[in-house]
Amino acid sequence: MRPLLWISFLALVTAHAVLVMAMFAAFFILPIRKEWYEALPLMAFIWFFSTTKVPCKLTDLENLLRTKLGMKRIGGFVGHYFIKPVGIILGLRKSRRNLHHQLPDQHS
Repeated sequence: MRPLLWISFLALVTAHAVLVMAMFAAFFILPIRKEWYEALPLMAFIWFFSTTKVPCKLTDLENLLRTKLGMKRIGGFVGHYFIKPVGIILGLRKSRRNLHHQLPDQHS
């Protein structure tokens, strides 16, 4: 049962990432490929869905799988998998590993 949960979790995260990247790409491709009256409402939908706290069923499903696998829940997919890693790479955020190694010794 556990390997099936892991496979389900990885498949869900992969599909969710592909969907997010496709929506991001579509936002910039639509004005080039479609007439303005077709592109504008679709771009508005993408912008609204991407910038508001609309509950995402895929993130809810991921959190359910994470709970069953004994992992911590995430607040949002884009923040967890895209924004947070970029912040760590650029040095704007500390990773938990780096933060753990920088804690002062409490036994002194």
